[in-house]
Amino acid sequence: MEYYARSENKNKEKETVAQHAIRVAKYAEENAASFGKGYEGRIAGQFHDFGKMGHRFQDVLKGIESKINHEMAGACVVRKRYGLLESLEIQIAIYSHHKGLNFALQDNYNNYFDAEFLDSHGRKMSIADPEEFGNAFQIFMSEIKDNNNPIKAPIYDCCKNTKIEQMLAIRMLFSSLVDADYTASAEHFDSHIIDESEGDSLDTQVWIKSLMEFRNNIKQKSSADKHLNRLRDRVFDNCISAAKKPPGLFTLTAPTGMGKTLSLLAFALKHAQEYNKRRVIIVLPFLSIIEQNAKQYRQIHNTILEDHSQTEYDEKSRLYADRWHADVIITTSVKFFEGLFRHMPTDCRRIHSIANSVIVFDEAQCLPHDVICATLETMNALCKKYNSTVVFSSATQPAFSYRKDLDWQPVEIINDNATLFQHTKRVHVNWRMDGKTGFSDLAKEISQSNCCCAIVNIKKHSVEIYKELKSICKSDSDSLFHISTDMCIAHREAVLKEINYRIENKMPCRLVSTQCIEAGVDLDFDKVYRALAPLDAIIQSAGRCNRNGRLLQGEVVVFIPEDERYPDAAYENAANIVKLLSKDADIDIYNANHIREYYRKFYQTFSQDKGDLTKAIDTLNFEGVTNAYQLIPNKGFTVIVPYTKSLELFKEICETARTEGLSPLLMKKARTITVNIYNKKIKDVGEQLYFKPTKAKQEKALSNWFILLDHNLYNEKTGLQLENSESLNTII
Repeated sequence: MEYYARSENKNKEKETVAQHAIRVAKYAEENAASFGKGYEGRIAGQFHDFGKMGHRFQDVLKGIESKINHEMAGACVVRKRYGLLESLEIQIAIYSHHKGLNFALQDNYNNYFDAEFLDSHGRKMSIADPEEFGNAFQIFMSEIKDNNNPIKAPIYDCCKNTKIEQMLAIRMLFSSLVDADYTASAEHFDSHIIDESEGDSLDTQVWIKSLMEFRNNIKQKSSADKHLNRLRDRVFDNCISAAKKPPGLFTLTAPTGMGKTLSLLAFALKHAQEYNKRRVIIVLPFLSIIEQNAKQYRQIHNTILEDHSQTEYDEKSRLYADRWHADVIITTSVKFFEGLFRHMPTDCRRIHSIANSVIVFDEAQCLPHDVICATLETMNALCKKYNSTVVFSSATQPAFSYRKDLDWQPVEIINDNATLFQHTKRVHVNWRMDGKTGFSDLAKEISQSNCCCAIVNIKKHSVEIYKELKSICKSDSDSLFHISTDMCIAHREAVLKEINYRIENKMPCRLVSTQCIEAGVDLDFDKVYRALAPLDAIIQSAGRCNRNGRLLQGEVVVFIPEDERYPDAAYENAANIVKLLSKDADIDIYNANHIREYYRKFYQTFSQDKGDLTKAIDTLNFEGVTNAYQLIPNKGFTVIVPYTKSLELFKEICETARTEGLSPLLMKKARTITVNIYNKKIKDVGEQLYFKPTKAKQEKALSNWFILLDHNLYNEKTGLQLENSESLNTII
């Protein structure tokens, strides 16, 4: 009898379990070899589908049976053959390769040969008869023709690893197996799939040459102050020099406007060249920054893989992105960490590709405080155990060393960065902490400046100040602008384009905005007002003032708004630390000691990760970690809005969504005209959409997406104006 792994392909060919096992073992071994676990990967690949050798699974292929667990049989073989503890990583990887990582194997082992036993998903075991199991094993071993020499040393040592390290080790092997299984399965149906899903290997010589040419071209066209350009050269040169240092954990701490985007890439490429790293991965917190940086990187070299929640792929490109087998990858924090802290196969598939890479985190201050320890301990493990180099870059580098639950000893790339901050002192900060500032008074002050920006913490405040300003500047309303995440991306981009045009041409320009412009947005105002906020937010806001050194000194005014409200309690607590420190003396945002003191007090307040995350890690609960590790909230509604300049797209999206339902491709196409909100009022003024039925799921399922029906609720100046609406932070 032949035992088949899956249905026949277009050539009427069926693949046997043994043929599939040999193929998966080869790919899993190649994947895991990058972190020294090639042999373990091969064993996992060989036995992952052993359970398909039973008659119950063969009946599944014939359409006779369903709900059969074929994974557990392979885990049983590995346990018996290589030992319970020694091969635990392999057992978990095999057992989990369809339903997600699960540490609880013992109940399944104890009841495996009970013919009626059901696993936690209500499935019977594929080979529940001991005699059938033994016969299947003999046939399988003769077909794969591999003697499987005993493992020479334990491959799982829980005594020497922290819980984070144990979970990462399991995820890495799991990733190697899942990718190998998915790839081999796809190859059965398309023999060219491997070539199509493999990107170029990293050619550092070509990349570095193109980078140098691109940077020289920018320097020749730059209108920035010569002193500022010299400082940018210093940062770039420091990155080139530091790239020769041994792999490990680095920080890059430099003021805003120092050209860190290209300098970080230079470090990564030179370091990869020096130490033969496989790829460069650039991780950013905001989609707006990714699109901006990716556009710049593609001008240097066009092989970059841009992978985030809004990237559009065809079927073949999707496989390429799923594997991360590319030379340079740019992605979001959410996309990067969802693999490292989630438990499902599709999320974890790519993470083996992180090993032996250079990983750059820009805007490191954006990491939420309640997941810091888990995040940074994982980064430490990637450096120590997976041959990766990690760089955290920021103008406001968090002093993570003040967290008592964390071992944090990075190497700083910039020589004497304290002096660098003093040399880039482009603004004077006026700390207006004696009393509260009214919105009407603030609007009057803004109206008296020709090139000014006010950044506040609450969208309601931004709208109120904008309206006050509009009533004052009736004869010069063209100079007034508003930006918040209540405006869709297309709207915000159009406003930013107009603002930059006016600034470059020395035309009056007055902007009221929320925090959404603080990072990754190149604006250069003469004067910036900033509502009291965490110190890192204030420093980022100051980076929008006199950015290119056009003035001898710009001015930043930090004020307490008359309605002193904040996005959340953590934000308020951090702002109060700034208020407390400023009572003793004005804070110097260019003084490293002042910044360190802020973080010392900050991490006294925020001294540990959230409790449910810590508990899940301590108990090796993979699904619990998935639920607890959240960089952004999952709740809210997505609203498709009728932005005037994108009305044709709005009409097209609405028509398709109504007739066919929402598909991933349509959602990505619509993203430039969507706004994310919490406000449930959208249910009264919007049309809720259904997901497009699929082969696996034929019934209509309601989504959290809506079409805005009342077009008057989308304002051409301030965006979506539902009563008391609060948008989600755009970190995805």
